[in-house]
Amino acid sequence: MLVTAACVESTAPAPTGPHGLVAGTVQTCFLSSDSLAYCFGGALAAGQESDHGDPAPVPGGHRFVQLAAGVNHTCGLAPEGQAYCWGYGGGGMLGDGSFMDSPAPLAVSGNLKFSTIGSGGGHTCGITAAGAAWCWGQSNDGQLGNGLQGMSGVPTQVSGDLRFKQIAGGSAHTCGITVSSEAYCWGSGTSGKLGDGSGQAMRLVPAAVAGGLHFSDIAAGHEHSCAITTTGTVYCWGAYAQGQTNVPTIVSIAGRYRHVAAGGGHTCVLSTADDLVCWGRNSSGQLARDSLAGSLPPAAVPGGPFTEVATGKEHTCAMTGNSTYCWGGNQEGQVGRPVERSFGPSEVLGLSSVISISAGAEGLHTCAVTAEDVAYCWGANNTHQLGTTPGSDHSLPGSVGDFRSISAAAMHTCGIQTTGTAMCWGNNALGQIGNGTLDTDVIDPAPVSGNHSYREIAAGMLHTCGLDDAGKAYCWGIGGALGDSAGVESNVPVAVVGGLTFASLAAGAIHTCARAGSNIAYCWGSNGSGMLGDSTTISRDYPVAVRGGLSFVSLAAGAWQTCGVLNTGAAYCWGENGYGQFGNGTTNSSSTPVPVSGGLTFRELAIGSTHTCGLTIGNAAYCWGSNWSGQLGTTSTTFSLVPVPVAGGLSFEHIVAATYHSCAVTALGRVYCWGDGHFGQLGRGRLGYFTSPVLVE
Repeated sequence: MLVTAACVESTAPAPTGPHGLVAGTVQTCFLSSDSLAYCFGGALAAGQESDHGDPAPVPGGHRFVQLAAGVNHTCGLAPEGQAYCWGYGGGGMLGDGSFMDSPAPLAVSGNLKFSTIGSGGGHTCGITAAGAAWCWGQSNDGQLGNGLQGMSGVPTQVSGDLRFKQIAGGSAHTCGITVSSEAYCWGSGTSGKLGDGSGQAMRLVPAAVAGGLHFSDIAAGHEHSCAITTTGTVYCWGAYAQGQTNVPTIVSIAGRYRHVAAGGGHTCVLSTADDLVCWGRNSSGQLARDSLAGSLPPAAVPGGPFTEVATGKEHTCAMTGNSTYCWGGNQEGQVGRPVERSFGPSEVLGLSSVISISAGAEGLHTCAVTAEDVAYCWGANNTHQLGTTPGSDHSLPGSVGDFRSISAAAMHTCGIQTTGTAMCWGNNALGQIGNGTLDTDVIDPAPVSGNHSYREIAAGMLHTCGLDDAGKAYCWGIGGALGDSAGVESNVPVAVVGGLTFASLAAGAIHTCARAGSNIAYCWGSNGSGMLGDSTTISRDYPVAVRGGLSFVSLAAGAWQTCGVLNTGAAYCWGENGYGQFGNGTTNSSSTPVPVSGGLTFRELAIGSTHTCGLTIGNAAYCWGSNWSGQLGTTSTTFSLVPVPVAGGLSFEHIVAATYHSCAVTALGRVYCWGDGHFGQLGRGRLGYFTSPVLVE
């Protein structure tokens, strides 16, 4: 509801961060830097089956240049001009002719190509390149402008042969600006919100707004309309904070303004200096002021500078830089925080600036490192593996300290500080912390013994390995998995035998694999399922080469399985395959590498207990194998023996897989997780499981 539709044509550079902010009655939406739509708030209007208090991708993977939000529906405009809508469709507001609800975007009928769109309470309008306006949805008060009352499930042309460049929808009226900068309104005229001076209760076709003013921006609210002149002055008409009038009346605020947004009973404007000023009703704190008085005069919103603003019925959102802030009523989660209401700008939750993530193959927790070298962990904490407050699980990320990399295992975690010092914490039953002690869980990060400077660390279920600056491997923990040929446990680092130097490590439950400088893979440790890849099931306490002479650019180790990516992008797996985690269409295990099906070109793989995920060179995520808790991210719990795309169409930079959940990080540094969250490992601030990616809060 109540969203101004700005003209798409612009000479400005393409946005490099979130943009295109819109707000409806129960939802808030925006576009990511790669033009995908994200919404939070009320269920279907946010593209979801249930309410979401944090940004979630709209299904379908469509890319949009503009969004528009109504009461219970949202629309997006694709680059080629096709409009799509989703949400409640009972009044025809989705424009596809079906009058059916849909959480996924549906193409608007008619093969029309629009240059801009705008949504109102239960209707949407679009303008073609020729300037013709078309509207669809509810029209009890004539808000479609076609001379008739009654709904239309497909676009119908606005009468009058006017050429528009901008259009905006209110609760039951519509306003637009023509190519000659004149304003017209139609639909319900109660409270004088059409601005034509007539006082008529309804106009079925466009009527000129009185005063002969020329406008550059316009917005329609519940019982009022506002517009900004070409010189930057703000005018309003209808019922608003400074009274009621049926013709444009100047709003007494200093400065020049460039954008206006009208909500249920409040208005906000952005100045040319990026200051934000709001006035009107503040019943839910939508003006960012403490007083809940019935009507308040214009005043600046703290914070900024603000680049965009959007108003819903009782909430407001604005953008500054790459951050989104919302305030006001939050009945459906539309302010993006777990609160009833917010009286001031609060940043929409979401761990940001993440550059790497980790989740152990047998683990129930997740960790991440930000660009500022700060580590965060969340999920199960029964052995203090989070490195934060002892004892209880944490369903929101908590800071561990300063680390440049981190590795989360089943019940312990390790990280490397910027100095190269390795630190571990959590379960230490077999010496996997590496600090010279045994048995006692380690609550706070403890330095690993030996004074080695590490560049990489990999934590397995009961052991840990690290590479020093020269590429030499050291391991500690359970015997037989350390590669030192001794076969006994060690609570301090011991050197892996063989004189090899390695480029990277991957630790499974009780085995480890490493990529030598020649890109040949070597493995050591437990081999009951053939995960060492040497064509046997004999465990080795020293490195053995993986059979096949394959040249790997990356490796991943899971509980009882190993996978690698060749320099061609082809993926191979070996070890246990009882749930199809090889992705080759079978459940046959193998002690030598077998290719993953599908012809996809991968750059990274991640292995959980019984499922596998990968990122293609195009940054698309695929998963395969078991799916009891939705860890494949396909919106279902159906197992798959071959790679299937993760829902949502998100573009990821890095991916990890754990026991029953998976996580990935985007180019914007945002972390998304899916699958089992009963220990808080999805970072959602709530428990349960999700079968498609959800943003970590």
